[in-house]
Amino acid sequence: MFGEGTSVHMTVEELCGLERHLQIWMEHIRTMKMQIMFQEIQYLKNKEGISKATNKFLREKIVELNGFLDAATVTALQNGHFDVASLTAADIPNPLAMQNQFNNRSPF
Repeated sequence: MFGEGTSVHMTVEELCGLERHLQIWMEHIRTMKMQIMFQEIQYLKNKEGISKATNKFLREKIVELNGFLDAATVTALQNGHFDVASLTAADIPNPLAMQNQFNNRSPF
């Protein structure tokens, strides 16, 4: 049964029994494989949901920062074609200035 070369001495009935056991084990393996694949799909769907939520949050932040960034930078960010390497110090707003501007805004 474990590939020890004893198949030469096995009877037809023993070989049929071995075949049934192999079929049962193959079905068991397929079932486990499908369960693992289903779990992986669920994991990836959850990861996709988290990524979409993060993307939505970041897009909302872009809208909030619209007054702080130039129009070309905002458009590039919204289109997803933003190259971080092309940033200069002038493109990055000063966090303290941003905080002051947010604090000075009226909520209405």
